[in-house]
Amino acid sequence: MRTHTWCGGWTGSGKSTFLRRVAFSLADRYSPAEVQLVVAEYEAACLAETAYLPNTAEYLAIDDVPGMHRFTALLEDETRRRLALEARGLLQHAPPLVVLIDQVGLFAVAVPAFADAFWRIAAVGERLGISLIVAATDTTGWSQHRLARIFNRISLMDVSAGAASRAIGVELDAAPGHGEGLLRAGADEPRRFTPATVAFETVCGARFGPWPGSFRAEPVIPPRGLFTYDELVLRLDAQDAALHRVPLGLAGEEPVGLDPDRDPHFVVAGPPGSGRSTVLRTFLRGLPRRYNTSEFMAILLNDNATAGALSGRHLLSSTAGLEPPKAQIEEVLRALRHRIGTPKRFHGPRLFVVIDDYDRFEPAHDPLAALAELIPAARAIGLHLVLSGDRTLLEREAVTALQAPQLILDEGTLPDPTDDGLPALPVVGSGELAPAHLQVSLPWCGQPRQPYASPARNNFPMVR
Repeated sequence: MRTHTWCGGWTGSGKSTFLRRVAFSLADRYSPAEVQLVVAEYEAACLAETAYLPNTAEYLAIDDVPGMHRFTALLEDETRRRLALEARGLLQHAPPLVVLIDQVGLFAVAVPAFADAFWRIAAVGERLGISLIVAATDTTGWSQHRLARIFNRISLMDVSAGAASRAIGVELDAAPGHGEGLLRAGADEPRRFTPATVAFETVCGARFGPWPGSFRAEPVIPPRGLFTYDELVLRLDAQDAALHRVPLGLAGEEPVGLDPDRDPHFVVAGPPGSGRSTVLRTFLRGLPRRYNTSEFMAILLNDNATAGALSGRHLLSSTAGLEPPKAQIEEVLRALRHRIGTPKRFHGPRLFVVIDDYDRFEPAHDPLAALAELIPAARAIGLHLVLSGDRTLLEREAVTALQAPQLILDEGTLPDPTDDGLPALPVVGSGELAPAHLQVSLPWCGQPRQPYASPARNNFPMVR
């Protein structure tokens, strides 16, 4: 389980069935304490039932680019965590993790950062206890140098001898036919085999045993050294003065938070990958602690990484990616414009406009420019702006005019463990809160889990 496997073949050749077989066979043979699984596929198809295996820490049915970004963040977090465990001599306490990915080529084409995360694990996964088992229709566009790191290579029925040769890493005269496969381990000669399907007995055995009373695998946990949002809340709840604060992190051992009534706006700045979106998720999760159900609503612009941080009853609207937020801006103007100039304090909920990667919006679609008439009266009308972006954000006149507290994230990177020209992993988990000049340790507020509901669950209920 400390080697990687690549399975290539044409559509309908049985690649997904192969991954399904691996998942159920591992769950049938090993307890969740011995092996854990992360399973990702494009849309919900052949691997959906693996979501209910006791060994599955995370199952993702991904059909959009934001989902692929979330999966990339999950892989990077787990790599970062295991590197930290290795440095402290504690890696033996982390159970082996097997990552199964169907249609891996689609992920790499849509999200280049995913390819970096993938190749990093291919380079150091054996050392860190992470195994990749992936299926792809073709290897065109993949680096043959890096593909050589994949120890086991499988070719199933393919469209041509050339495609099969790229998948298996050796020149073939003909591609395997229907119901056939070729397996090559390391530099060995390919061996012909007949792929097996997943027997009903294997499915039942993996789902209902043979580990009675065993715990279910936990979701991928924070990188070591970070604490969770729930741990932060427990510390904050111990302080009476914390009632009016939205939690952000810890300064030493003391909880740090913001009161949006005192500071209506908030800016997060740092390099990509340093945790900007994580800070926004932390802030959003804290809003229901500060305000009751009727006291606030939120609009999320570019919600690739913030979707799911708020329940639907608090979410007024959102945009995916950097699409022009015209409808959302009009919604803000319509909701708040009539509050300007009223003699009494506004009635109705506060409105939080949360903009991730603000620096990447085109000038023609700048949300702050579109809201310029409301910003001078923001405190009086209940408008709150929360922005994230790189450090150039702090030089923009429209941002400095907000006079908002700024959380400036650290810019350090981890040493590259691969020595392969891949971008170094950013260090996450800390920053300076200005103008108070507090060094803040940030909680890990991971991507919300999105449970997958399968009709099969009613027929084969999971006993936990």
